[in-house]
Amino acid sequence: GSAELAGPVTASAQRWAGPGLRRWLHPANWILPRASLQIDLLLPSADADRLVQVNLPEGISPDPSRPLNTRAELEIRTEQPRPIRQLSELVGQLTQASLNWPVPLSQSLADLARAKSAAVRESLRDHRVGVAQGMSAITRRESTTRTREFRKRLDRLDAALGDISAAGLTPAARHELGEAWGSQDSQGPGAWLQVPMQRRTATDTINPDIVAARSRIIEDASQRAVPTEARMQVHIAVTDSEYFSTSQFSGWMSVLLMTVVLALFIVGRPLGLDGDKTSAEVLAFVLTLFSAIQVGGIERPDRSTVRGMLAPAGNPLIIASILPTVILAVALAFSCAAAWAIPWTGACIGAQLLLLRLWLLLRRRALARGRQQAADRQPSSGLTLYTDPPDYAHTDVLRSSWWRTTTADALMVGRQAYGYVVWQHGTPQTLRSLLQGGSPASGPPAWMPDWLRKPRALWRERLPGARHGIAGDSNAYSDDDAAAGSSAAGTSPLEQPANVLALQRSSTGGQSLTFAVFRDEPKADWQSAEVIKVSLDPGRLAPAEDVSGVIGVYIGLARGQGLLPISEHPVTAVLQAAARRRLTVLEVQLPLPAPAASYTDLQWARVQLGLQDGDFKRLTSLLGEIQDLAVPVGGQSHSGHHHSVTNGKWPPALVIGVQTVAEGIPRILNPRPAAANPGPAAEQNATVTGSAPLILASDLDVVASSGYDGNERALARTWRVMAICADWHVGVESEILSSLDPELCLAGLTAATLHGKAVLLLLGHRPGQHTHQTSPANGHDVTRPAGLAGDGSVYLDKWQSRLELGAAGRYPLLRVHMRTPDRPGATLEVLESLREALREMAPESLGERDWNVW
Repeated sequence: GSAELAGPVTASAQRWAGPGLRRWLHPANWILPRASLQIDLLLPSADADRLVQVNLPEGISPDPSRPLNTRAELEIRTEQPRPIRQLSELVGQLTQASLNWPVPLSQSLADLARAKSAAVRESLRDHRVGVAQGMSAITRRESTTRTREFRKRLDRLDAALGDISAAGLTPAARHELGEAWGSQDSQGPGAWLQVPMQRRTATDTINPDIVAARSRIIEDASQRAVPTEARMQVHIAVTDSEYFSTSQFSGWMSVLLMTVVLALFIVGRPLGLDGDKTSAEVLAFVLTLFSAIQVGGIERPDRSTVRGMLAPAGNPLIIASILPTVILAVALAFSCAAAWAIPWTGACIGAQLLLLRLWLLLRRRALARGRQQAADRQPSSGLTLYTDPPDYAHTDVLRSSWWRTTTADALMVGRQAYGYVVWQHGTPQTLRSLLQGGSPASGPPAWMPDWLRKPRALWRERLPGARHGIAGDSNAYSDDDAAAGSSAAGTSPLEQPANVLALQRSSTGGQSLTFAVFRDEPKADWQSAEVIKVSLDPGRLAPAEDVSGVIGVYIGLARGQGLLPISEHPVTAVLQAAARRRLTVLEVQLPLPAPAASYTDLQWARVQLGLQDGDFKRLTSLLGEIQDLAVPVGGQSHSGHHHSVTNGKWPPALVIGVQTVAEGIPRILNPRPAAANPGPAAEQNATVTGSAPLILASDLDVVASSGYDGNERALARTWRVMAICADWHVGVESEILSSLDPELCLAGLTAATLHGKAVLLLLGHRPGQHTHQTSPANGHDVTRPAGLAGDGSVYLDKWQSRLELGAAGRYPLLRVHMRTPDRPGATLEVLESLREALREMAPESLGERDWNVW
């Protein structure tokens, strides 16, 4: 956006405070009457490019006596960006930490602090050190010097954090951290980091009467800071030199006339001309003729315009230029004798020439200063014109991340969406078939000709490459499509694809459980799948602030040693610890590939927690409680106390890891030597890929790695497949798990928050015969068992056998991260392009049925 300020400044919108009499007596102000124009702005936020244009009145231009880069400046003072506040909180916790802290714990905190230090350094691209609100502005050179000093201290702090990240909180690293943090500074530790900031802006003079300033958008929302004061300051001057040129012309004419008078007196004296007969009236009229013209150029103060307030400061120039001739005329009125007139005339001519020379030197000096790149000493503006500053307190909430998220969600409120839980079992089902069944229910328009409305079975022979389909989804283009029903066979290739708003999928070797949200009502052409509609209230999308940090907690359990009940599982303990601190759970995934190659013999789970601004102060206690989980039974916690979490029932092979930086490595809190018996599969993979073995589908087979009783029949229905949805709030995941059957053992879990819903796809195991099905037929009504937390509902609850769940083969897994726009068919297009890329890479080894989307 742009704001244009044009026309004169009205007297009601200005105040002026100057140096008084000194402003009128300073010769520099006679040459260029100047002032400082300060215009306060409203809402110069960082979420868009801001362009401010100031149109100056006629005769007013940016002060040419100042360097070009100091004539105007857009000054936006802000609060400190969030990374600075978060870095201060983290370093403060590290400096106060005990030296008895476990090394991985201090390393995890140092990793996060280093990430915030990098974010602070990144924020200096858009911010520089300034002054606090209400204080006088500083020059750009002084601000640059302070910013350079700030960056040097930040680099020293980052180096100290790097030592802790590498070796832990040793005494030497602790001392270096204290020195970098400024523990001995007179202003207190970390005071150098708590400096006011202001935005980096650019100004330019488009033409002599237009000044433009720009503040660019800050793309990263986490780097944006709340503005506290914004002001456009322009140093202006009266550059309309009509009165200056007139005074110079009249001055030279006066010099010429006085020279003629002097010459006549000098020549007339030897010629015997009597000076008493000289007419003083004629001389006074001639000498004051041009002076009278200059007096007419004196401007009266006019407070209704900017020029009317500044131009009178140049009146002393006109008065001084007419004084020599007026003084000479008065002197000749006393006597016209040559002995009297010649000295007075010579003195007045000299004074006039001296004034003209002084005016020329002052003007050259002012213009020469303006041609410099920078100047240590800036000329005083004298007069200050400024507007009343607006109150930013009422707009703080509009610039908060919570309000931006709430506004974005409000745009979606009232738009109906359609959510489903789809259980694909029995015949092979793939994600492509699910997305095809989610296509909008509306068919081709009535105006479409018949040759475009042909069934897909007739089109697939004509489309190039149509027989290939997507690998692993052989049913999509098989010959059985024509007999599969009119809803499937009657689709047109021109039909609109599904617009997927949310998708969560969890699979075993023979089944898939998916939660999907579509923008348009789907045709629901899902064959051999049980579909249950999820109630989505379009008016209840839970607003949440953007997270500024992600903590990943990795939990490793021994394979083949049995499953833990939900109430005693470490994942439940981590969720409870997060709920007590009001932390947001972003994702839960069980099982997960091993975070390190030496731990591939364990089965891993990951809980991702989101940190907001106020959560960093609780990070130390969270990491301490997670560290307690890693202490063996009967061991001592990091705080020196024996932990009693879940009555000390943790298995001895429990391994806990923490990842505080997305690009960093997980820090194992209780490290052990490399896996003693990684197994033949891992050994074979390690020989092929070195330290990064391939992850196979069989490695993440929850049934095979669960350690089930070998005497249990393969057809025994002891495995429970559940899909639970609830309106999201902080801690809902912990509430749901604690309300389930306490004797149900946790085998697999995928949890996320999608479209305002907390969705848990769960696989449990409990020995014994179970025939009760809590999920009714057709999924029209869902159950809410007694004790289920909040308004959560169980949309699917099935007891399955080990044979029905299936077994995963020894196929490599490829993890794909994709970011797509919100448009129909985006997810399917990405999968199709991936299939084509894999076919080009391995045309002979990858067949139609050799890949699937888990």
